[in-house]
Amino acid sequence: MRKFLTILFTFLITFQLQAQHTVYFNLSELFPIHDFQLTKSTENGQSKLSIEAIQSDENLDKSIEGKYEFVINGFIEKVDFKNGKAVLPAEMKSDILFIKHEATNTSIYHLYYILAGFVIPIPLWLLIIIPLIIVILALLIKRIIMLIFIVLFVLFFMTQGIDFSSFVNLMTSAYHSLF
Repeated sequence: MRKFLTILFTFLITFQLQAQHTVYFNLSELFPIHDFQLTKSTENGQSKLSIEAIQSDENLDKSIEGKYEFVINGFIEKVDFKNGKAVLPAEMKSDILFIKHEATNTSIYHLYYILAGFVIPIPLWLLIIIPLIIVILALLIKRIIMLIFIVLFVLFFMTQGIDFSSFVNLMTSAYHSLF
């Protein structure tokens, strides 16, 4: 009888614990941030970076209040919003800031460059285009430099008194001797 009561008691306790669900209430789910921008302001002689929640019509969304989670340069920060504005912590002294905010069904991210009091938004497609342009230019310059070397090589032999057909015969015989 004692074993039966012990088993029944443990079953009832685990059944009761499984039936209870914890409900979390989060203001960020009721009032999501649709978009944001980074601004720089000067207060009391100190420059401060702040995140402003904006609506689709580029106006400040003053309904945003409370703590919202952002990923700033890979570090998770809980930023406190008041009237749609949140001041970033003072230790954010980077010149380039990658700021990301994830809501329940959206992910918003922006890249900013901070230069001499100006906050410059950088479009993310630019991060793909610039390296592609650099690679293409490097390939073109490599070919141009190679063409310049070939032309100089040919001109050297031409100035030494060898005509072009003799030069071609010389190069083909050099090629066949190597391979």
